[in-house]
Amino acid sequence: MRKLVSRLAGVCLLMLAATGFAQEHRESGRAEIVREAVKIISGNAYRASSVDWQKAEATALEILASDDSSAGLNASVQYLVSKLEDGHSSYRPVANGGQAPMAQGFTPAPLAPRPIGERIESSGRFPLIRVNAWGGVNAGAAITAAATLRDVLNISLDDDVCGLVLDFSANSGGNMWPMLAGLLPIYAEGSLGTFEGADGKRVSIVSSGNSIALDGRPHFLNVPQLPMPRFLPSHIAILIGPRTASSGEIVALLLAAQANSRTFGAATAGRSSANRVFTMSDGSALVLTTAATIDRNGLKHWEPITPDVESSDAVEAASSWLAGQCE
Repeated sequence: MRKLVSRLAGVCLLMLAATGFAQEHRESGRAEIVREAVKIISGNAYRASSVDWQKAEATALEILASDDSSAGLNASVQYLVSKLEDGHSSYRPVANGGQAPMAQGFTPAPLAPRPIGERIESSGRFPLIRVNAWGGVNAGAAITAAATLRDVLNISLDDDVCGLVLDFSANSGGNMWPMLAGLLPIYAEGSLGTFEGADGKRVSIVSSGNSIALDGRPHFLNVPQLPMPRFLPSHIAILIGPRTASSGEIVALLLAAQANSRTFGAATAGRSSANRVFTMSDGSALVLTTAATIDRNGLKHWEPITPDVESSDAVEAASSWLAGQCE
């Protein structure tokens, strides 16, 4: 009996030791995730150079030490992201699901409940296209989305109209490339803008012959080549507002930099930077602003875009401007 009790006691001690080891391993694992986050953020974020990362890491580990749980880990990494103060970077815990790294011009966004482009019936004389947020990383889906938006554009420009209204006022972003590819014919050829990284390196966006070149290389959405509209508008009115954000802002501002366009409505969300997703070893993801957007005129955009004409009735203001231009 004494031997049995002794053996049971030994088993209990082993179980306690194993439990303690597992707990210590989990604690160490969470701290390693914090250190991994510091390494990724400090090495890739656009505003990383403005942060004392040694001090930030120490504070994040203190936060974790005070609450050594999943919630504490989330709070620690959220703190690190907040130090960037760029208004666009974010952290997606494991519970929210991680994503694979994505190229510039993509900000994770729910798939839009509406199609990427809609022709809106209006009583005015100028066609109105609503450009909606679109999120997705599948190449086939992106090609289909670009073709859908191009079809809407081509139908709207089937007649020789002088002006066109594009509504980005509810476009919260997502993947910019199907939006840009679908609308490409109305962008003046040449440099559309650039993405500038933290190291000052610039990645060019160029339109030529109904095709996009990114950093000198053809974009995959160039194939198959989409049909061109019969006519092109002489003047373009762009509707924006506080819900215009991220990639929606980028596509709008690249067009707004043209001499034949004007913006109407209210100021945008001010998140026109380019983001990239970094998946960490535990499956969580860091969505980091890695580049600033610069338009064709060399203007770097970081703050909200203020419209040329502020109006509570942007459609009416845009129509009036187009009417004056198209007399």
